[in-house]
Amino acid sequence: MPYIQPDSALDSFVKTVSSGYRADAGADAAGNGRADPLRQALAKWEQQRRGWPVVPEQIIVTNGAQEALALCCLGLLKSGEEVLVQDPCYPGYLSALKTASALAVVCPQSADFQPDCEAMQRRIQPHTRALILNVPANPTGQMIEPRRLFRIGQLAWRHDLFLIVDVVYEELSQRESALAVLRPF
Repeated sequence: MPYIQPDSALDSFVKTVSSGYRADAGADAAGNGRADPLRQALAKWEQQRRGWPVVPEQIIVTNGAQEALALCCLGLLKSGEEVLVQDPCYPGYLSALKTASALAVVCPQSADFQPDCEAMQRRIQPHTRALILNVPANPTGQMIEPRRLFRIGQLAWRHDLFLIVDVVYEELSQRESALAVLRPF
């Protein structure tokens, strides 16, 4: 499946920039102010894509995925808290966790590069705060099977963990993402 740029988001971005928008003139770090058309278009696209109830106020527009990941970690994690990551994983996760003074707990994957839910369960401690997934996985390109993704959602719910899901490559995959199974959580 080829990457398809969401027209409404792109049109809103072009309109916002063309109107003379400047980050230092009327918008705060969350994109409030004159960037609202972009966040509205992104919320609408996310609702249509996954069926999740998303409102513009829940969206923060950043310069890139690594910045977004670092902001997410800084906002959710405290110094010394642990986060489960897959092995292998995108190295940027480790630097984002280090920025937040959080600790990575490495979880091996199965032979077919699927998350090992039992290994994840064994590594959860009282100071575990989150788990990070990449869909599709980087560097393996593997899509997480829907049943495993659901089990991971259950695991996060049961242990009150944040589930940080990086979908930066989702539109490049030829297989459909199963993220909709996480909706109950």
